[in-house]
Amino acid sequence: MEEIFPNMANYFTERQNEPKHLDYLSAQRNLYRKAKRTTAIQILLSGPLIVCISIAVLILNNKDISQLVGFQQVDISWVSAFTGVVVALVDVLIITDIVNSLKEKAATIQELFDTSVFGLPWNNVAAGSMPDYEEVNKYSRTIRESPEEFSKLKNWYSIKLDNLPIEVSIIICQRSNLCWDSELRNYFSKLMGAIALFVIFFLTAIGLYEGMTLKKFFLIVLAPSLPIVIFAIRNWIDNKRAISQLKSLKNIVNKSWDNLLTMRESKSKLMERARAVQDQIYINRKSNPLIFDWIYEKHRPRQHESMYYSIDQMINQYNYSSGK
Repeated sequence: MEEIFPNMANYFTERQNEPKHLDYLSAQRNLYRKAKRTTAIQILLSGPLIVCISIAVLILNNKDISQLVGFQQVDISWVSAFTGVVVALVDVLIITDIVNSLKEKAATIQELFDTSVFGLPWNNVAAGSMPDYEEVNKYSRTIRESPEEFSKLKNWYSIKLDNLPIEVSIIICQRSNLCWDSELRNYFSKLMGAIALFVIFFLTAIGLYEGMTLKKFFLIVLAPSLPIVIFAIRNWIDNKRAISQLKSLKNIVNKSWDNLLTMRESKSKLMERARAVQDQIYINRKSNPLIFDWIYEKHRPRQHESMYYSIDQMINQYNYSSGK
């Protein structure tokens, strides 16, 4: 392991920008995009669609309102309940499986990028077989054909890591990956909870307006709310678990960093732990809930500033400890 990249000048800049590595990043980005779009459909079905149907139910079920808009009064409360149950079943049985499959493919290709750039061995036990070249080509094509988007994949990791020993660069990259996620997941969990509460309160208001009986509570509020409640609770639980795991992994990486600075562990031991940490990063990537791109973009300036500040501090610490 120690002889894979011996003191290569500009190692990270050159290595991570090789065509095959940019193809890996293109493929994983396209797959994550597909997964996020499917998740957006999931949310639209669970929230806005149910709200629109409930409004239609209110209009047609109310004599004054239905006459005002030129429709005949009819009680179709069962439609919103039926739609809610169907959407919940489609979510659990179909959409969730599609999203999970896309996430796993994306995480596996991103793992191929990391292990190749870091010079870590592939772990068949954790990640299964390496993605086929044909699969990488299939999913990378869309991003490659967009020069503007493709160019954004260059310098995925900081170019300030050039000329550092490989174990130093890996620890800094892994720590950056872990720190990037936690705050955004906390924000996304709260956002999904707020959407779920809005839908529930809105449907309850409709039920109260209609003089809600127990039957109408089930038809107008409980059943239609089921999809968004399931989605919000699942995301809250999964993100809470993800944040806890990210913090635990960050503590392990911090321990490796302290051991590196104080030279309490050999390079081979540090690389062995880096491989174990990378396994957990992969598992997190394929199982953690997705965060929409617009949330990333909203927080990008502050996240980048914080990340690059941390990288600068870690490089300074290493240079000081090694007498540079």
